Amino acid sequence: MVRLLLDEQTENKKLLFAVNVEMMTFNELLVFIKKLDFPIEFINVLKGKRPKFEVNKINKLILDTYLDRNYINRIHEEDGEYRVYGKRIL
Repeated sequence: MVRLLLDEQTENKKLLFAVNVEMMTFNELLVFIKKLDFPIEFINVLKGKRPKFEVNKINKLILDTYLDRNYINRIHEEDGEYRVYGKRIL
């Protein structure tokens, strides 16, 4: 899976990442968040901030993994966006 994410020919890398994020280590997660040009909010939430995210399947998969791993406190929908309450782990 990591090879596919690094392969320039692979399409839909963000979806591939989101579907497999639960199998990644914390460090791999950080590397691919940056490498795949996800919004900086995915890093900021790990610094204890409370960003908003667009409501979509990819964001939900990643944020659910963050919640399952106890990286964030909670997620709720607010005005058509996900409001996420982060923990300071970075």
